[in-house]
Amino acid sequence: MIRDLETGVIRVTRKTCRRLRVPVLPEEEEKIKALAKKGNMTVSEFLRRLALGCKIKTVPDREAVRQLAEINADQSRLVNLFKMWMTKDDRFFRMTLAERKEEIGRVLADIRRLQEKMREKVENL
Repeated sequence: MIRDLETGVIRVTRKTCRRLRVPVLPEEEEKIKALAKKGNMTVSEFLRRLALGCKIKTVPDREAVRQLAEINADQSRLVNLFKMWMTKDDRFFRMTLAERKEEIGRVLADIRRLQEKMREKVENL
């Protein structure tokens, strides 16, 4: 407890209040610490908020967000090039049907690969 010098009011602070001890296994400790760090909180703050039913908001990993934006831009470029290629490029119309199917398959595979990469990044956030 701390006495406010101006008002004389006694304030209770967390440093002077009661402490709880919670036994945990080493792997649980590491997971709790990692989750607290991900939420940009101390372990005490993380556990307090969790126990009181507060929503835990994690801080997104800036590098992961940058990589997602990059993948999204790559995917947009691919789709736009694909549209342009199919509507305006004479080379596309000179291809045989089999060549068109093969080329379209390659582009779609690239788009699927980028989607999978994006999904993995989002899951790891």
